[in-house]
Amino acid sequence: MAIVLKNINGQADSKFSGIAGSVAESVGLDLHSTPGLTKVRQALTKSSGSTVNRLPKIAISASNGYSFWFSNSNGKIWARTSGGTWSLAHTTTPAAGTAYCLGAAEYNGYIYWATQSRLHRIAIANADDSWASEAEDWATFEVTDTDWHPMAKQDLSLFIGDGNQVASVNENGVFNGNALDIKTPLRIKAMIPFEIDVLIGTYVADTVNRTEVIRWDGVSPTWNTSDPIEEVGINAFIRDDNY
Repeated sequence: MAIVLKNINGQADSKFSGIAGSVAESVGLDLHSTPGLTKVRQALTKSSGSTVNRLPKIAISASNGYSFWFSNSNGKIWARTSGGTWSLAHTTTPAAGTAYCLGAAEYNGYIYWATQSRLHRIAIANADDSWASEAEDWATFEVTDTDWHPMAKQDLSLFIGDGNQVASVNENGVFNGNALDIKTPLRIKAMIPFEIDVLIGTYVADTVNRTEVIRWDGVSPTWNTSDPIEEVGINAFIRDDNY
């Protein structure tokens, strides 16, 4: 029996309440391609074939036309061309710590990627579907956070979260393992540039419903402002209106 929907008025507050025509749950609907018409959204298909066999949680679009996808469970890094061809570009084997990627960014002619203990990099000129001349173990983190090394570019520097510290790489390629430290037990989980500063999102534990968003100018030895938030943690920052 067909179900006829005369109108959908958005997401309901819950399955018990909401305005007329709203729905508590909706999956697989296409509400945007044809304004005024609700259609079934087509199922996704795997484009990488059997090449990508682990979950990549981190990906970057590089300036050379490639996109690189980093495994969350081992050291594999896959490359995708602009034409949609996938290949295994490199497998990271750090000298210490786990091998899966916890953060990555393109900065100043290099692609940097972080594992638990080490920061690695490769020149853009060598970053293709089969990497060569990469510099594994290029730098060593001080805290060696086991879950996150988020990255943000600001003030001609690359900033990298590492537990309760921020590491940095400057425009001359000099690494600093402790450009900023924040109070424990806060751990840095997300970072993003904001105006001329950097916003730092933190996390304590799944059982702690209090964390902070920290604003730092990227230069001072201590952070500038902190905003306590009654949430478990800051998972990510979403840009809105060019911020």
